[in-house]
Amino acid sequence: MVGDDKAASEVAVGLTDAAGLRGLHAGALVNSAAGEALTPILIFLNKTYKVDGAGLKITGELQAG
Repeated sequence: MVGDDKAASEVAVGLTDAAGLRGLHAGALVNSAAGEALTPILIFLNKTYKVDGAGLKITGELQAG
């Protein structure tokens, strides 16, 4: 989740968590360009390797920041 409004981002992360997923705040809205740039790469991997749902996974123990 990226965004310049911290309160709104916290709501979105909370909704993600409530849906059983792991929501993380990824910084300012300007960071969304990097995330969006990954979309064509993931589509390519899914099509080329016939993967159903290739994606990214954040690993490691996250420290509250």
